[in-house]
Amino acid sequence: MRIIAGAFGGRMLQSPHNNITHPMSEKMRGALFNALGDVTGLSFFDPFAGTGACSLEAISRGAAHATLVEANTDSFKTILVNAKDLGVLDKLTVKRGNCAGWSGNNKSVLFDIAIADPPYKPKDIDIALAFRMARHVRQGGIFVLSAPPAQAETVALRAKQNPQISLLSHKTHGDGSLYFYRQNRTAVL
Repeated sequence: MRIIAGAFGGRMLQSPHNNITHPMSEKMRGALFNALGDVTGLSFFDPFAGTGACSLEAISRGAAHATLVEANTDSFKTILVNAKDLGVLDKLTVKRGNCAGWSGNNKSVLFDIAIADPPYKPKDIDIALAFRMARHVRQGGIFVLSAPPAQAETVALRAKQNPQISLLSHKTHGDGSLYFYRQNRTAVL
């Protein structure tokens, strides 16, 4: 796995020694950042950080800061190694823990962009928890959800239950789909 573009384009990233994370493929990360466009100076929230690849890609492309939350210890350590190797620890806030707990303790913290890429479990992913992370996107900001294409119906149902966001676009790439939403008003905390 590598950084695709920006200041660290081509640099390799470490992967954790577990089967829990499903790092977003380079093709999907490329599609994600092509859709987002220029991220220079923006703040990112990565509540299911995994390897940290999405946030590190954002920093490589000029994002000002990223906050990453990861529950798995091995993955958390991998994020720190990758950030240190790239020399960007000062542009990251990395927290070990569950994103629901972090969110509950940081209700007023808002970001320009949130990327919710929860682990793809064999049967289902926690779509409801992923959508709760949209509360941390400032008005006019972008919330991105990554989910398996088989979960499209569940995603549509949960999106209807979150009227503060509106769907901008939806793209499927292999085993994953990206849903882009705009935060229409200040999130209800």
